[in-house]
Amino acid sequence: MMLFENNGFLGSLPEVLRRLSRDGRVCGVYWDVDGNNRLSYAAGGRVLVRLDAMFWDEWTGDDFAVLEPELRAMTELLSGDEDDWQAAAMTVVELVTGVRLTGEWLAGTHPYLTFQWPLATEPPSPEELAEYRNDPEMKLRVAVEAASQSRQFAALAHVAELLATRFRLGEFPVVRDVQADLAAGRRAGEQRIVELREQLVMPLAQRFHETDRDDDDDDDVDGLDGVSFEENPAWQRMQAGIALQIAARGPEGTALTVADIPMVFDAYHHAGLALGADWPAVREAIREILSDA
Repeated sequence: MMLFENNGFLGSLPEVLRRLSRDGRVCGVYWDVDGNNRLSYAAGGRVLVRLDAMFWDEWTGDDFAVLEPELRAMTELLSGDEDDWQAAAMTVVELVTGVRLTGEWLAGTHPYLTFQWPLATEPPSPEELAEYRNDPEMKLRVAVEAASQSRQFAALAHVAELLATRFRLGEFPVVRDVQADLAAGRRAGEQRIVELREQLVMPLAQRFHETDRDDDDDDDVDGLDGVSFEENPAWQRMQAGIALQIAARGPEGTALTVADIPMVFDAYHHAGLALGADWPAVREAIREILSDA
């Protein structure tokens, strides 16, 4: 789902981000004519990233902890044109969510709502609760929360094997190392994470942006002979690489905690973006792995 706030900033407030992300993930960017801005990411009702996108060169290592591949891609873009920080921040949103804000979308007609601040808190109806509990993504999240650490590693190893095979990522030696680590129940160290970023995610992102620029030069709006960017093989392969980089960290700590869920769940999120229509079947297989005794 995409939300666009015209001449407003409420979507950047922590209390709004927490509410919007209560049962999922939210990534957004806000700026005004004075340069005030925020690049934000929230998951599971917690605000995990809230950065000043204009002063990206002042970010510290801790700022990259949650969205490392996406934020590194942003800094790479800005190293070539530091004044284009708004477009670079929107690139982060696109990489995280898989949703692109286009000129065609802005020119179209969409449902809208107006409201007064602060928002009233309304409890969900029984129908809304039932729909929420039956949502396949929510069922996967519940399985993640209930899974032991060994089941988590098994599920992540399954995803890594599938993505490496489907998108021919085995040609990258670091991917084979990650597969071996996850199969053995080992988390990637910081050096491995750096290798994944530099040897896998960045080359895949560069390849996608090259094909994306080529498409922009064509008269065909969708590019690739009518194929949307979500169906662009280079984009799907990049999403697979991002999923692997996140999965390589494994479940954090000696046991999976609620605070770790968004990080682990993002690996599945990017895997879903990569796999597209094949994701529902894979998601069910992951649930079975997570639920095995």
